[in-house]
Amino acid sequence: MNKRCFLFLVSLAVIALFPSTGVAQDASALLFQQGMNLYAQKDYAGAVDYLGQVVEMVPANQQARYYLVYSLVAINKKTAALKQATA
Repeated sequence: MNKRCFLFLVSLAVIALFPSTGVAQDASALLFQQGMNLYAQKDYAGAVDYLGQVVEMVPANQQARYYLVYSLVAINKKTAALKQATA
């Protein structure tokens, strides 16, 4: 199992177990930070994985959506980028 898939499964388990606490918010912050690290390293496909999860968890996180859109454009997924930009 690759590292991204493992992190995704762990974050889902944490959110499922503790939905009413700040744990979900902490998980999204960790995912956001990892996504930004990958974006800074120009690993745009990796950034899409993490930032996409953040946007799904916290749709109001406009900073995550902004970097998700640019990452999608960088990997030539312009239709998905447009969908995120207009959401």
